Amino acid sequence: MPGQPRKTVIVSGGTDGMARETALARLARGDRVTVIGSSEAKGRALLDRAASPDLTFLYGR
Repeated sequence: MPGQPRKTVIVSGGTDGMARETALARLARGDRVTVIGSSEAKGRALLDRAASPDLTFLYGR
């Protein structure tokens, strides 16, 4: 949104479902997003889909 300050957003479980869509929507809005997930493959797929330097994926079990 124009005129809105950029935010840094952390999304847990953001490699699937509503959380993934939330992460992508926040990226589209211009925010910096960190997604935490337990599936390295889904995290890589999300990074490829978004192709944004503002997206970070943290893998943890």
